[in-house]
Amino acid sequence: MEAFLAKFKLFAADSAWTDRRKSICLAQSLEGPASEVLLDLMSEERLNNTTLIEALKRRFGDRQSYLALQNQLQLCRRAPGEKLGALAADIARLVPPALCPHARLAGHLILDEALNYDMAAERVLQDSDPLQPVRVS
Repeated sequence: MEAFLAKFKLFAADSAWTDRRKSICLAQSLEGPASEVLLDLMSEERLNNTTLIEALKRRFGDRQSYLALQNQLQLCRRAPGEKLGALAADIARLVPPALCPHARLAGHLILDEALNYDMAAERVLQDSDPLQPVRVS
């Protein structure tokens, strides 16, 4: 999508189109699922080029391809001192619902388990009597 929008913006700039003309030409060039974005917008929003592009980016992603997201996800590690919730937020950002909704759901379940384990481990470390058994839920 980014390549399409880059070419479209280049052509629109060369043709000196107004914002209204850009949105009309962009809407006319949309096909298939991309054209369905128009159904989610009010008629005034369809004539606003910025709003139309934002709607397309929300639906189909902004800049990052599947392979780039997969690579970032594989390299994602918890930094020393980083809260587990911050890591969970980074992982959730890298697994958008459109990419794989089932993996996202499974990811939340695994992250919940990891958070529970991490909290139990922190309780053990803070406990004054490390020999006392701790139950991990």
